[in-house]
Amino acid sequence: MSKTSFVGLNLPIPANTNVPVIISGVIPANTSTSSIAVSLTANLNNIIVLGQSGSNIIIQNSVVTGSTIYFIMTSPVYPTAPVVSNTSISYSGLNSSQSGTTTQQFTLNFSITAANDPIFIWKDPSQSIPTTFTHSGVMSTQPITFYDSDSTNDSPVYFYIAPGQTKTFTLVNLVIGASSDSGVYQVTSIKYGPSASDRTSMSFTGLALANLGAVLFH
Repeated sequence: MSKTSFVGLNLPIPANTNVPVIISGVIPANTSTSSIAVSLTANLNNIIVLGQSGSNIIIQNSVVTGSTIYFIMTSPVYPTAPVVSNTSISYSGLNSSQSGTTTQQFTLNFSITAANDPIFIWKDPSQSIPTTFTHSGVMSTQPITFYDSDSTNDSPVYFYIAPGQTKTFTLVNLVIGASSDSGVYQVTSIKYGPSASDRTSMSFTGLALANLGAVLFH
């Protein structure tokens, strides 16, 4: 925590007038951690207000604390953009039936950190997780379950990530086909939005999702 003292400031305020007083600061570049949270707080005990006669005036109904601002290290262009990280994929063993059908579960994991604004994501992966699927034979995939690590403020239809919060997501899929089939499943984007009514207008794409690709029946 950093403390700064202002000594000798003299701010004349006209009688019967509300005058906002803004305290601002310059935040040094963050190079040691992936994210930081910053807020400004003024100590009311150290704010002295004098009337024209020199008498003390009590400050009332004031909480002199600024909003917390989150800085997420992503890129020089978007220094406070949300971040997707910790992408990985895992597989269960192959299961074959007497009818010749083979199944396999594969699980996608990723984390999302919100910046200064909340994030809303569809719980229906067909809406929030666009994919490509190339395969041989009659192989097909279907989602089994999609959940997050903290259901706080989630609704029945969307996941909610508060400003500055990180949530980890797990999407379990099932692939069905013949044992001789093969396929490649790739997440192409993760869609999200800024409100409960807009959950798809923005997305994560590109190299950040490279690890969310599955080679099936391998």
